[in-house]
Amino acid sequence: MSQIVLRDTRDADIRRMAQKTIDMQTGDIAELRRWLETNVGAADGAAAPDGGGEPPFAPAEAKMIDAMMAATGANTDQMWASKMIAHHQGALDMSQVVLRESQDAGIRRMAQKTIEMQTADIGELRAWLEAHPGNAG
Repeated sequence: MSQIVLRDTRDADIRRMAQKTIDMQTGDIAELRRWLETNVGAADGAAAPDGGGEPPFAPAEAKMIDAMMAATGANTDQMWASKMIAHHQGALDMSQVVLRESQDAGIRRMAQKTIEMQTADIGELRAWLEAHPGNAG
């Protein structure tokens, strides 16, 4: 989504936020991949106990997908901001699952970092939407 808005936007703030999202998430993905390479199968709460039941992130993922699909906007910039708020809220919800269920210090640190960064980003996106009224969904 951020690549699309970078291609289409003329708004300097949206461009900055989209590039920041790309940069941060690229780094976060690399950090998570390194953790997985070192800890595959070792994370508490990484899967449902005994392989049964609902995966721990299923409710948060479903909520995020529904919210992203429902988010609208009058233009690409507003739609991106609305969908990113839903996406970031999903990351907050999943990070809360990690903090509640995992004992791994590294993954808990990443979850806490995600909460701090995504909370700040949600505030920035909401402020942008408020400053750019319209059908922002």
